[in-house]
Amino acid sequence: MKSWGASARANICQIYDVGPNYLVMKLVDGPTLAEPLKQGKIPLEEALRIILQIGDALEAAHEKGIVHRDLKPANVKITPKNVVKVLDFGLAKSVAGHSGESLTLTAGLTEPGLVMGYMSPEQARGEEVDRRTDIWAHGCVLYELLSGQRAFEGKGIAEQLASVLTREPNWSLLPAETPSKLQKISQRCLTKDPERRYQDVGEMRIELEARSRSSSRTASSRATKRIRSLAVLPLADRSPDHEQAYFADGMTEALITDIAKIGVLKVISRTSAMRYKGSDKPLPDIARELALNHSTRPTRNGIRLFPWCPTTRWSCPTTRAEIHAFRSCCRA
Repeated sequence: MKSWGASARANICQIYDVGPNYLVMKLVDGPTLAEPLKQGKIPLEEALRIILQIGDALEAAHEKGIVHRDLKPANVKITPKNVVKVLDFGLAKSVAGHSGESLTLTAGLTEPGLVMGYMSPEQARGEEVDRRTDIWAHGCVLYELLSGQRAFEGKGIAEQLASVLTREPNWSLLPAETPSKLQKISQRCLTKDPERRYQDVGEMRIELEARSRSSSRTASSRATKRIRSLAVLPLADRSPDHEQAYFADGMTEALITDIAKIGVLKVISRTSAMRYKGSDKPLPDIARELALNHSTRPTRNGIRLFPWCPTTRWSCPTTRAEIHAFRSCCRA
């Protein structure tokens, strides 16, 4: 629970205590995602907004080696302020030492209305699971948001599991206006071979954000100067003996954690940023891949990447005055 507490993010319902037969969570107002889905598909832009926030929650958990294993619309709430909260992380397990057995499956096979259609094939077979099981469920939710139908259905547990293991979703149910790129993202999530799925949520999020930005490019152009997201790239070990890599990595993680506390912009996760450790890829290319507004500035020791800001020129706020100016700029 200590490692989990450190993973808490805006899109995760806070857990206060977990015992052998109880779970204490913060009360979250609002309906579950299952409620609006009873009325059918969700409009495209709203579906993207929801699925991206679910991804933020999963990414935070996966950074700590935690797999949810029970993601489905009934475990997602939408607050009155339209903030997505993922529930029931108390059922989650750390990947290390996990036997693969599903708590949902073993805890309630006879529970009325039990839904197994969001389980990954490897989870349904009782095999060891990792973050790719959550990516499968993430894809199931995305499919359902776009089509208004479950990807894998059946009258009972056996039929639902058979559908997961042997059938493909009916892709013809996706609306004709669904962008081909979005359909490909959903299809990759729901590939039965986990090796062919996205290997982490950050990779999927980057593609979803690129799609979201392109679909709202006209609206975004009217607010061109607003800072929306920021990435802290891995710090390089410049020491003569190159024995300070652990310190550089620790500083990178500390910067990501501290800047995230500002709360008015999205900070790209450590998992996504660390892909570029040691990379010689040009900074503008990295910024495009991470869907960032950016500017570069030469320094004596290299290049620094920092968010474009019309009133400040620091790479990250450090003083109280800088944080205040940074917040004001982001809200402009």
